[in-house]
Amino acid sequence: MIIWTKNARLPSDLYHEVIKNIKLNHKDKEKFYSTYFVSAKNEKQVSFFKSLMPFYDECVECMTKDLGVYHKSKYTYTMWIQMSNSDTNSHSIHSHFQGFEQISWVHFINVPDQPCFYLCNSRDQKIYPSMQKTGDIIAFPSWVLHGVDEVKEKNFDRIIVAGNIWFDKFWTNDKECTCLLYTSDA
Repeated sequence: MIIWTKNARLPSDLYHEVIKNIKLNHKDKEKFYSTYFVSAKNEKQVSFFKSLMPFYDECVECMTKDLGVYHKSKYTYTMWIQMSNSDTNSHSIHSHFQGFEQISWVHFINVPDQPCFYLCNSRDQKIYPSMQKTGDIIAFPSWVLHGVDEVKEKNFDRIIVAGNIWFDKFWTNDKECTCLLYTSDA
C-alpha cells in the first residue's frame, strides 16, 4: 500500500558522501550494511547524517504537505542507510511499526533493474511497487510488512535511505488531539 511517491535524485556531492560512508563502515561483507543501529554518540556518523538533513527535510516536508498533514501536525522523522549486493544477505520481512511510527519511506539511491523491494500482503504474497528506480521515493504505512530480495546483479551495490515519521502532535478542527489507547481481552 503505497501512499505517496516522488522522484528526487540525491545531489552528486551527497551521493558521494553516502558511498564514502558505506566504504568506511561496511565491515561484514556477507551482511547487508545498515546504519539503523548506529549510536548517537558516534560523532562522525552524526555529522554525516546532518549533511543529509537539508535534502531529506525538504523531501519529508513535501510528503507531509501532499498527504495533508503538514499544517495539522508537528512531526519527527528518522532515517538510515542500507546497502546490499549479490554477496550479502537480504533484508527479511519486517515492519517499522513499534508503536509510534505512522509513515515509513524508502529513497532508492542506487538500484539495479531488478525490483528488490516488496510489500507483503496477508496471504504472504510479495507485491513489487513499480516506483523503485534510482531517485524514486515511496511512502507507506509503518505497519505494512515489507522486505528486500537478494540482488542478483554481480558487482552492483543497491543503496537506499529509509526512514520513519511520527506525529508528536496532531490538530483536528483547530484542536490538539490526544491518542488514548484501549486494550481488549478478546
